[in-house]
Amino acid sequence: MTLMIIVSDNTATNLIIELLGIEKINQLFKDLGFNNTSLNRKMMDFEALKNGIDNTTTARDMVYGIKALA
Repeated sequence: MTLMIIVSDNTATNLIIELLGIEKINQLFKDLGFNNTSLNRKMMDFEALKNGIDNTTTARDMVYGIKALA
């Protein structure tokens, strides 16, 4: 998780996604109030991206998260 956060390591991020599962991560987003954020594919999954599957968020959700951290 440290590599995922500090150096934006896509492999570490994908391992976390595998460990927790996309459904649990998306539920956590909802539980935390990130209503417009959704994880739909792993990092660097260009095949999914080519098929129109992408991760989404909004500026509002990001501001909400930054304020929560402050």
